[in-house]
Amino acid sequence: MESDLTYYKSKLCSERFCWTIGTTILLDLIFFEKLTLWPEPLVICAFEVVLLVVMANRLGVKEISILLYRVIDGWAGQKDKG
Repeated sequence: MESDLTYYKSKLCSERFCWTIGTTILLDLIFFEKLTLWPEPLVICAFEVVLLVVMANRLGVKEISILLYRVIDGWAGQKDKG
C-alpha cells in the first residue's frame, strides 16, 4: 500500500508539472504578441527555463534535469570544438 501511495504521489507531481508547462506556454503565446522588441521574449524564456527546472527538481521530475544537462553538455562540447 505504501508503494502505491509513492507511485500516485510521483504521478501527481508529474501531472502538476505538465499543467504548469502547459499554462506557461499559453501565457507566453498571449503575452509575447504584445512585446515589441525581439530580445524581450528571449530573456523571459531564459528565466522561465531556470524556474521550470527548479520546479521540476522540487517536484521530483528527474527527466527534465537529465534533458537539460544533456543539452548544456552538448552545447558546451560544440563550443569547445569550435
